Amino acid sequence: CGTALALTERLGREYLTPYGLPATAPDLGCYNDVLDAFERRLDWHARGLRQELHALKHRLAVALGFAD
Repeated sequence: CGTALALTERLGREYLTPYGLPATAPDLGCYNDVLDAFERRLDWHARGLRQELHALKHRLAVALGFAD
């Protein structure tokens, strides 16, 4: 997610698709799946990582023009 955000901010969204990174609103749903999987893991203690991924996903959505 961080790579996609960096590419978007530096070069533009057209650089995401050639590298297999999410470039559309539906594509961003893959991050929701990861976040949901993290939430279901009762033995997983790195909640900070979940919060960081959520924040990066939101920043990417804003950079792509899908969120305010």
